[in-house]
Amino acid sequence: MLSSGGDGAAAYRIVMRREEKKGGLGSKLILNARLQELNAVERLGGKYFRLSRANIVDEPSPAAPAEGSSRSNSSSGGRPVISSYLCKVNQEQDLGRLYGEVAAVLAGLAAAGGDRGGK
Repeated sequence: MLSSGGDGAAAYRIVMRREEKKGGLGSKLILNARLQELNAVERLGGKYFRLSRANIVDEPSPAAPAEGSSRSNSSSGGRPVISSYLCKVNQEQDLGRLYGEVAAVLAGLAAAGGDRGGK
């Protein structure tokens, strides 16, 4: 979990990587998500947990074809899309610590009104 706070408000991200090859030096990025955009974290047991979020995807207007759909967390128009990330940690004791930190950040954001917009 990474945090930064350039403009007075902290921004949190969860970044997960896996090895390119077993025991190799390279790694591949498999998840890079802002925690401000996540709505829920659920502990599934063993070495697994789930991160989820809901986005509103704007529907193209029939009068004007869209160049691309924009994603936001506003509730004006569009349809809801749920994104869910199933994550696995290497060791069970890592799950407790990581889950606790993510849950605390999400609870703090919810208490503060949460920055649900994109930067």
